[in-house]
Amino acid sequence: MSGGGGAPGGNTGGHAQLSASGLTKLPEPVRRMYEQAVSDGVHQVFLYTLGIAAAAFLSAWFIKPRPQPAAVAASAADDQKIAAG
Repeated sequence: MSGGGGAPGGNTGGHAQLSASGLTKLPEPVRRMYEQAVSDGVHQVFLYTLGIAAAAFLSAWFIKPRPQPAAVAASAADDQKIAAG
């Protein structure tokens, strides 16, 4: 495959890429539309991630504590004895 794509910033491997220098070469209205599209996309991802994080945090409140296995409980008791005396 020969190099050189027609778009500013080039085209590599079938994925369009726009570098910072390529962005400055775009006409002003196109550059503003591109920046707005990227900003909107990042905003949507942030909102979805915020919702998932909030749901995970709230669901953590409903996790019931489970009794510790005997080995872990015995180890914790030994640690408390050592710390106390």
